[in-house]
Amino acid sequence: MTGTIPTQFGNLPELIILDLDSNQLTGTIPEEIFETATGLQQLDLDNNQLTGTISTLLGTLTSLNFLQLHVNELTGTFPNEELLNLPLLTVISLSDLELTGTVSSELCERRDTVGGIITNLWADCATSAAIPVAQVPCPAGCCNTCEF
Repeated sequence: MTGTIPTQFGNLPELIILDLDSNQLTGTIPEEIFETATGLQQLDLDNNQLTGTISTLLGTLTSLNFLQLHVNELTGTFPNEELLNLPLLTVISLSDLELTGTVSSELCERRDTVGGIITNLWADCATSAAIPVAQVPCPAGCCNTCEF
């Protein structure tokens, strides 16, 4: 699929899964999805060409348990506060993006390795000789996959 994500997806209050990964979608993630599709459990938009920021309304999707936005051109700050508002979230994939900030220790406390429910937490927390400072640092043992 090419083009933008239709704002009409936001007109589906009963929408449970929005899986549009591995396409050639462009533009931003429509705010309408965050405003109306409040029962959304899975938001899977990875491997596209999406731009803009992650909406602060992400934290209102309290039924969300699966979030994959990796490999896009999303910018802004890593959405710790919004993610902490999602009590059922088990998968967070926010790597290979243009985010800044740090993965919070509060979010790490929700990892399944310390008694929480988050099984997968991916961020741009890797370093190398060419990239000596992580784009989104992650406390030791928190992120189970670190990208550049």
